[in-house]
Amino acid sequence: MKSREYHILEILVVEVENAESYSMYVSIGCYAFSKTRWSGKKMLVLAGVIGWAGLIPEPMQMPGTSVVRAADEDTESTKAKDSKNEKASAIEAVKTAKALIDEADTLLKKGKTSGSLNILKEAIEQVETLSEMERIPTGVKGLADRIRTLKDGLELEGIDVTALKIPVIKSSSRPASNPVARPTKQMTPPGISFVTHIGPFLASRCGTCHVQGRKGDFQMASYEDLIKSKMVQKGVGNASRLVEVIASGDMPRGGGKVTPAELAFISQWIDQGAIFDGADATGPLGTPQPVMIAGTSKTKGEPTTPITPKRPALKAGDISFSREIAPVLVEHCDGCHDANDAEARLRMVSLSTLQAGGTNGPTFIAGKGAGSLLVRKLRGIGIDGQRMPLGKDPLEDELIGKIEKWINQGATIDLLKPEDSLETVAAAGRSQGLSHESLTVVRGEAAEKLWKRAIPDESPESSTIKEVTVIGNMSASRTKEVASMMESSSELVKKSLGLGDAPLVKGGVVVFVFEKAYDYSNFWQNIMGAERPKSLTGHVGISGDVVYAAIVVPDEEEDASLMITEHLAAISLLARGAPDWFSRGAGRTVAIKISPKASLARAWDASVPASLIHVSSPTEFFEGGASPADVAAISGSFVSSFASTPGKLAAMTKDLDGGQPFEDAFTGVFRSNPTTLFQAWQIKTAKRFGRKS
Repeated sequence: MKSREYHILEILVVEVENAESYSMYVSIGCYAFSKTRWSGKKMLVLAGVIGWAGLIPEPMQMPGTSVVRAADEDTESTKAKDSKNEKASAIEAVKTAKALIDEADTLLKKGKTSGSLNILKEAIEQVETLSEMERIPTGVKGLADRIRTLKDGLELEGIDVTALKIPVIKSSSRPASNPVARPTKQMTPPGISFVTHIGPFLASRCGTCHVQGRKGDFQMASYEDLIKSKMVQKGVGNASRLVEVIASGDMPRGGGKVTPAELAFISQWIDQGAIFDGADATGPLGTPQPVMIAGTSKTKGEPTTPITPKRPALKAGDISFSREIAPVLVEHCDGCHDANDAEARLRMVSLSTLQAGGTNGPTFIAGKGAGSLLVRKLRGIGIDGQRMPLGKDPLEDELIGKIEKWINQGATIDLLKPEDSLETVAAAGRSQGLSHESLTVVRGEAAEKLWKRAIPDESPESSTIKEVTVIGNMSASRTKEVASMMESSSELVKKSLGLGDAPLVKGGVVVFVFEKAYDYSNFWQNIMGAERPKSLTGHVGISGDVVYAAIVVPDEEEDASLMITEHLAAISLLARGAPDWFSRGAGRTVAIKISPKASLARAWDASVPASLIHVSSPTEFFEGGASPADVAAISGSFVSSFASTPGKLAAMTKDLDGGQPFEDAFTGVFRSNPTTLFQAWQIKTAKRFGRKS
């Protein structure tokens, strides 16, 4: 019977063919033995030690070609065995690391920070070992990202984590033997179509659980849902969670196994940027729709015209979607056609999802009101099934007539964007008809309801000074202190944005403040519908009538002032139609100019290199593919690079208040487009931190 050591060397021997000098490993074997990990060529050191120590039978003792000859009797079998064992070992190592990270995460959520820290140290050692393998297994980068998130979470809880080093995952230097990482030429066309290939495939394999359903709290009913779920990391297929769970064999459950070639196809689409080539990113997954030519408003085969979206001005007698249509849909259709388990797969959460329709097709066609499915369903004429709204009194003829007229006039949106929620669009329309003072009352009442949704078991303290209302679970005295800081910060922000006597936001701003990070986590979970990125301690948003910021206020006064200023500036711009990345970046730009030496400002700057590593392209940054924490870190440095000049942000604010779309205002003020500026900043920043771009 062959010895155990013989089997070990039999597995390793095929690697000798790739070594430049096998005898070199033997000569340093004793010294290197104690420092060797079981991966790649380093495994050859162990082979040398075993041979030198006389543990291997005579034909295998001498290094070099004699060892190779001993294995030549069954080379192909040995190679297959080598590949199989290597893959099996890697899979087990990944599972072990994942289990450790899961345990550390569970302990952290239970408040057992010491235990979480110890387990996380073990996980880091395991991932470091995986990172040194020549063929890095799928999912290791994702494990490193989770370690980073847990480290941030421990730091937020006051734990010293300076000794924890996040493993750096390098690109694999050799092609993996697994065909998933090397798809065949026939399976990797230059541009893989989401509409034609990826969407229908996912719908067929994952449809029951994650398209029609929401198993495991994950649903990808549309391309937009898939991207927002963070299951896809644009530009990095092997690091995407979607690829990871399929490669592990855990998914799909009941939908038929995915072949290596099929998985390679998905991974290649993600590598190419996970591009959507359809007409509506919110349309039901797998439903046929035109394939669009990138950067145009035409389908393939039509003459191309650059996309230049303009919001048409309402003429006298026109129907306002924000004031007259959206409120009706929110009141009568919510509940049956919301984001979760919508009837007939019709999600009426935004104008985009409304138009996309569900299992019965589009709900309306612009210019054809009477024949549109929406109008026919509301009237109960020429339809299959029952009249809508189901279980409620029919809408008055006058309301249905307004909907029909709105469709006939072009079915356009007059405020915000088609992707914004109907509730938010209705709130924006309502705000136009109210004075600042009246809207302040509406926002305050809505904010109290929002708090009860987020943290129902705590009655908050509140304090209002001028146009800022502070609501939170801190002590009454601390709440008043923070409100006072808000007042002084708001004046600085108004000066930076050139607002003069105008309010930061019509109707005022609500700032939710939290004493502990886990309180903020509860808010994020209940309002955002996802787990909070643990390195994030604040964000801005709009939820119905509430224009808000939510923050964990630092104890250090200078840091607290910096953070408050950042979020007040950010929400002021977000409420005017600026995207999140610009709002966050401008907020930090304003704050840093006021308190450049604050410790938090230095921490922001230090976080840029690590976050930049996670973002593979401008597309990922601008289109929501990056994590909120990375967007916050990157946007501050990026926006400061072109917007710190006095007057630039004020000019931008003035143009947005004048009704210009963000893209037009941006180009007019900064004389370039965001992508071009990002690429230039990315190169400059990489040089600054001494990293290759």
